Amino acid sequence: MPVNQRNLRDSFTKQRSPAWPCPTCKAGHLRIDKDSISAKATAESVAAQDHPAWDPDWTTLRFVALAVCDNTDCLEVATIKGRGGLQPIGQSYDYQEFYTPEYFDPSPALIIVPEQCKSEVRSELKMAFAHAWGDPTSSSAHIRTATERLLDQLRIQKSVTAKGKRQRLTLHRRIELLSVKNPEASELLLAVKWIGNAGVHSGALTQQEVIDALDLLEGALSSLFDPHANRVKVLAKRINKRRGP
Repeated sequence: MPVNQRNLRDSFTKQRSPAWPCPTCKAGHLRIDKDSISAKATAESVAAQDHPAWDPDWTTLRFVALAVCDNTDCLEVATIKGRGGLQPIGQSYDYQEFYTPEYFDPSPALIIVPEQCKSEVRSELKMAFAHAWGDPTSSSAHIRTATERLLDQLRIQKSVTAKGKRQRLTLHRRIELLSVKNPEASELLLAVKWIGNAGVHSGALTQQEVIDALDLLEGALSSLFDPHANRVKVLAKRINKRRGP
């Protein structure tokens, strides 16, 4: 399940809002509680209203809102905050508020996380999902930590002894060691690491880069834990070796 970029990037209004998959029950959808939306113009926007050329679409809002799962056996509540503004309604001179999430907790799962993943991996990915809406750099940091915890779960060594001293292995080296067990997952996780490194060097990542990292990570998780994917790999090797069924 690649990241649903439209759900992640689209703004919503009181009249039109998406239904996000509930991360708790996995059956229902989180829907905006319209009465919970609270939005205020920023100080800069209020000051700008004195400008002779001021137009309503200059307005920048900050908002908070709640979304509630529509599954009556769940009724999970999520907190959303972010920025918004005013946009014209059709061809009229009337305006309506729109809202763009920058933080969502608990966030809809942006990728499929296999049940086999330990809680340490899951908790980091939940934080990565929550920040992916508006803080890609923070999201990337949690993706990196989730990768470290995943390697821990897979019992990839953390350190070596050299000249009588214990030396911690880099994330890059640990991912390389994974290639002995699963070269496909190793290659995918290296790509995730390179994206994170780019963020460290530039000081910032784009949301698209985080989306790419999550998609790559999902591929690695599938390669490691999806029994069907593993079965067909073994099947393909056997058939190719025999040159027939």
